[in-house]
Amino acid sequence: MTSMEQQSISCDRVCSPSSVNVNFLECPICHDLLWKPVACQTCETAFCSACIGQWLANNPEKCPNR
Repeated sequence: MTSMEQQSISCDRVCSPSSVNVNFLECPICHDLLWKPVACQTCETAFCSACIGQWLANNPEKCPNR
């Protein structure tokens, strides 16, 4: 699910992936680089603010990791 509301950046655009672990910078919902990251209060995983906002609108009180 890629959010069209935000300016996401594909993980493929990272120039030196060997020195940067892109997995730590990737949103688990849209799979792009984190854009305005927000941490879940339950699991402390970072998500794009637009992605987690849309997720919670459709799944109130439910963490995407559960």
